[in-house]
Parts: sequence; C-alpha cells; structure tokens
Amino acid sequence: MAFWKIATAAIAAIFLASTSVRADECVTIDKFHYTLSSKGIALFGSRAAATIKMEAVINKNRATVGKPALKAAILLVGYVKDANNEVYVLAAVVGEDGCVIQETVATLKADTWISFLTSAGVEVEDFFPIEGA
Repeated sequence: MAFWKIATAAIAAIFLASTSVRADECVTIDKFHYTLSSKGIALFGSRAAATIKMEAVINKNRATVGKPALKAAILLVGYVKDANNEVYVLAAVVGEDGCVIQETVATLKADTWISFLTSAGVEVEDFFPIEGA
C-alpha cells in the first residue's frame, strides 16, 4: 500500500510539473482541460449533488490526518490506460475560487476510484463530459 501511495504522489507531481505550474498559480478548469485534452485525455466534472457527497468523504479523510477541510466547487476526472490496458483515474478538486487545489491532484487505480465513489454514494453517471471548457 505504501508503494502505491508513493507512486500515486509521483504521477500527480509529474503531471503538475509537466504543465509548468507554480505552487501558488491558479490552474483553472480551462487550463486543466486544455492540458489533458492535448494529451488525449477526456475530462469529466461532477454534478453539484455528487460534489457535496464526495467533498464530505474527502474532508472526513483529511480530518483523520490533521488537514483542514476544503470547499469543493467541482471534482474533475480523466480516465487513462497504461501500456497494459489498466485503467487509471486522474482526479482533482476545484475550489470555490475556480482553481484546481493542487494538493488534491491524484492518480488512482480504477478500483480505488470506484471504492471512493461507492463510499460517497456517487455513481459514474453523476459526472458529465467537459468539452472546450
């Protein structure tokens, strides 16, 4: 499990580094969408009710490690496959200011993502495609 957490953090860090984003820079949905779509990754956003449910689970998890709660405007996800055809989910939380909360950018295995959705009471249908954000 520790290896997966390290690998996930590394993939997310590589993604942010590849976009040339400073830690204090606001990455908007438009910029996030452009970056992913230029790499052939479709982006999806969470509907309002699903965002509220997922935010509650995220904040519960953050509280267990002493991190402050965050206020999500939307969760963004993109689905990618590796060379072995294994599906991964690139996920990020966008705050109320319209900026991606950089520490929330993560790459998850599909089964981990589905477990998270299930724990939040959310389904894949609770996301809509973002086109030309």
